[in-house]
This record gives sequence, C-alpha cells and structure tokens, in this order.
Amino acid sequence: MLFLRTDSKKVAFYTLGCKVNQYDSAAVAALFRKRGFEVVPFDEDADVYIVNTCTITATGDAKSRQVLRRARRKSDTAVVVAMGCYAQTDAGRVARTTGADLVFGTGDHHQIVDAVIDLLKVGRGNCERIRVRPVCEYDSFQDLFAEDALDRTRALVKIQDGCDQYCTYCKVPYARGRVRSRPLESVVEQVKLLVDTGYKEIVLIGTHLGLYGRDLSDKKSLASAAAAVAEIDGVYRVRFGSIECTEVTPELLDVMSSHGNICRHLHIPLQSGDDSVLRRMGRPYDTRTYLEAISAVRGRVEGCAISTDVMMGFPGETESEFKQSMRFVEECGFTRLHVFAYSRRPGTPAADAECQVARDVKARRVAEMAALGRDLSLRYHQTMIGRSFEVLVEDVTPDTDMAFGYTDTYVKVGVSSGRGAPARNTVVSVRVESADAECVYGVDEGDIGPV
Repeated sequence: MLFLRTDSKKVAFYTLGCKVNQYDSAAVAALFRKRGFEVVPFDEDADVYIVNTCTITATGDAKSRQVLRRARRKSDTAVVVAMGCYAQTDAGRVARTTGADLVFGTGDHHQIVDAVIDLLKVGRGNCERIRVRPVCEYDSFQDLFAEDALDRTRALVKIQDGCDQYCTYCKVPYARGRVRSRPLESVVEQVKLLVDTGYKEIVLIGTHLGLYGRDLSDKKSLASAAAAVAEIDGVYRVRFGSIECTEVTPELLDVMSSHGNICRHLHIPLQSGDDSVLRRMGRPYDTRTYLEAISAVRGRVEGCAISTDVMMGFPGETESEFKQSMRFVEECGFTRLHVFAYSRRPGTPAADAECQVARDVKARRVAEMAALGRDLSLRYHQTMIGRSFEVLVEDVTPDTDMAFGYTDTYVKVGVSSGRGAPARNTVVSVRVESADAECVYGVDEGDIGPV
C-alpha cells in the first residue's frame, strides 16, 4: 500500500466570483488543513493549486480559464483542480483547454481532498479527471464548515445554496441547482465556533438567501435563522447577503427591528427600474412592488441603508427604458449601487434574444448609472457628518495612524487618532468629519468597551 505524507504538502487557492464561492473555497481549505496540508498564497510554490471558478459573466469564464492556465504553467508536477460554477457548466471545455488535472463542480467538495491525494499517489492518467454531476443530483446542502471563513473580522457563513428563479439572463440555476438549506443546528454550531475564535460580525450568505428554509422539514426561514444567530453570546453583528424584494417579509423586519445587533443594511437587487425590462428579465416583481418593499424596510427599521444591483444593456433596452431606470434609482435613494453591463450567457433565453444592445451603448449607460450611484453615495455619506457611529475596525494602514472599518449600515469609515491607529477587530466610536463617495472620515472617540 502506498502512503503519502501530506504534512509536507502545500495547497493554494484562487477564488473568483461571489461570497458563496469565497465560503466554498474556505470550506475546502479547512478540509485540506485537517488532512495535514499547509494552505499558502496562490503566488507561492505549491503541490496543489485549486481555482474556484465563476460563470456569472463571460469575463468570469475567461478569467477562470486564464487562472487555471497560469497555475498549470507554474508547475508541471503540481495538481491543478478546477471547481465551482464555470467548471460545473462547462466541464469538458475546462478539462480540454486549461490543463486542469481534476474538475469538480459546485457539489461533492468533500471528495476533493481524497481525489487529490489519490492523484498524488498514482499520477496522472490513473484517476478519473471530470468529477461533475448534473445539478439535479445535488439534493441536499453541502454541510461543510469553514473555520477560517475569511482572514478578517467578518466571517461568511453559508446557509443556503441553489436557485429556482431562472431569470432569463442568469446561469446560476444551471450552475448551482435547486434550493437547499443548511440545518439551523449546523448554522448555530458554526457561528459559535467562529465567535470562539474571535470573529465579531457574522454574514449570512446564500445563492438565493431569502429562500432559506423553504426545503427544510421544520420550515425555518431567514428570519428565524437570523434571530437564532443574533441571540448567540458574543455575536456583535449579524449581516445579510443579497435578498430579493419579494422576500422582505414582515417576519424578517420584525426580527431586524427587535435585535439591536442585526445590521441596518439590506442589499436588495433591482436590476432594472423599468417594468418592461423587468418582465423580459423574468424578474418576479415590478417597480411598484419593489418600492413598496423598500418603503416597508424604512418604515420598520429606522435608519436602514439599502444598496442594490443594476444591470445596463439588457437585450432590447431602449434609451427611454434606460432613462426610466435612472429616474427610478434616484427615487429609491440607494446608499450604494453595483452597476454592471449585461453579459450574454449561452444557454439562457436572453442570449438568443434579438436586439442585443451594442457594447459602446452598454458602456455609456454603465458609466452614467455609476455616476448617479456615486452621487447617491455622496449624498448619503454627507448626512453622517457631525454624527458618531460605532465602527468595527478591519484594516490598519501600516506606518500611519489610519484604520478602516464599517458601520452597521455598511459605510466604509476611515479613522484617525492621536493615540495611534485603533487595533484591528476592535469597535470604536467615530465622529464623522468629512465624506466622499467612497468613504467617510472621522476621529476615534475611543473604544466603546467589551462587545
């Protein structure tokens, strides 16, 4: 029998795409650590390179291939592994064109370590290369812990996977499969572990987070999960990932308003502010429904900040529809915009639609909407001047007295202090003195004490 010493082996990760991918990489890294591997930065020499791929846009596909080829060039002998959404939806091309030795999709991540060890033992050509199952076979949540969810003060906790919405432009349902939720007992267990290791802020994430619990026999919900996490001793903040406007329920707003450690911030994707475009996108709401949802948030959760995603250049988008989106975005008064151009994704209905918008037109519309987004952020930030906020410090700038962190409303704050920079992972009171579109700046009024 062949034995392999893994305590001398190194593994490196490169993650593209969303927070769910970040969590999946961290969970697989934890599995490698448990088997004796050392996790090192991707630019270092390693025995194993793992690339967690993204397919949300054509750029994500191309970058995924580029990074896999880069890993292959770094070493002829290292094991190169592709995993994630692009590997799930185009495994054959990934295997043919990138030099990856193993291809996993968005499931079966618990098998990656064994597959790598087998390959290291027996060599290429003796192992099954593509380990991707159809997404319809992923019928339960991959309950993997990510003890080192992120090397900072905010820890991602994935509680849901999959999406059944099938918007006409989106490949996510084809890459992630049906809705699967993590048992609440497992969520609580991981959060307690993270709090014990020093994390103060917990970010609940999922592919379609608002549908958490729909598939569980005990019919839990995002609201019940948030309440359970917020009530764990030592949790200073609970933050949500993205949530659809149709899933902002009275129950969720009740939980937010009754738990002081649930952040007053929601990211609610809009995609378009024009009803005709929303219908073509297959979005399950119109602008009136959206406006009613954010009005309910502001009515129940005082001071709640709302950010959003907006897509420009969806097939058939006219200039008047674009202008209507601009007007609606301004009416909503978002605190932050993520603006991006429509990307044609093979296999989705929108990819075959007539009237694809020209690239230069999309670029102009992205630029105009992004400029509006910066203006909205600046207006919001200026309302903070002269007021004090609790800031969880995440980064300290070397050799200066500046540190950076976030308020519960997800505003980035630059903090200065005559006493030197506040320490990372501490909570300080900051009096805001100035603002720009990206950040507000203030003076450290001192630690607020134990949190």
